[in-house]
Amino acid sequence: MEKDVIGIDIGGTSARAIVLDPSSFEIKDQLTTASSNNGPELVQIIKSLVRKLEKSTEQSFSKLGLGIAGLAHRSGIVRYSPNLPNLVEFPITLETENELGIPVVIGNDATVGTIAEWKIGAGKGSDNFALVTLGTGIGTGFVIDGRLLLGSNGFAGEAGHMTIDVNGPVHITGQRGPWEYFASGNALNRIVQKEASEGTYTWGVNEAGNWGNVTSKHLSSGIQELEPDSLRILDHF
Repeated sequence: MEKDVIGIDIGGTSARAIVLDPSSFEIKDQLTTASSNNGPELVQIIKSLVRKLEKSTEQSFSKLGLGIAGLAHRSGIVRYSPNLPNLVEFPITLETENELGIPVVIGNDATVGTIAEWKIGAGKGSDNFALVTLGTGIGTGFVIDGRLLLGSNGFAGEAGHMTIDVNGPVHITGQRGPWEYFASGNALNRIVQKEASEGTYTWGVNEAGNWGNVTSKHLSSGIQELEPDSLRILDHF
């Protein structure tokens, strides 16, 4: 019988860990905590998540998989990450292995998520499949003719950074008008705050206390209450 496995998703704002039975794909336990843009600090967050899950499941893990929001090179180093810029060139795999004493493998978060959906989720049984992840940024992964698209360095599939408006606003990457600027979690916050500052989202301002505190969380509450301006903003988004 295979031992349970552990994987951690490292995003721009949070880190989510999950323990899974590889034979049945049953989720045994999971934890979520704040992520970090600092390499050594992030290693300690990862270690803490692993130790807590070892304690709660009363077992030890022999391997760890990390899905990271960025261009995770197969050498174990993140080469580029607009949402985790201070993690770039930090040897996250080696440092985590040294801290935990077990083998660690990294990959782009959307790419490894694509594997899961392809094998046991929405893409099961499909030879041609695309996954779009909407979070702090936008990630994508592709299965083409029954093979995961990786590219020569494992960087293939970063469609969130494709330009959809060549004259659009400048993104944190420095390029103009990429998809991620308009349709990510950060984009939704930007839209909500713009509406609030211009006086067109009074409901959200009243909920938050002032326009500077309005976030997509207030929008979500408004949507649940079928508040008209909240629904209008969501429709625009």
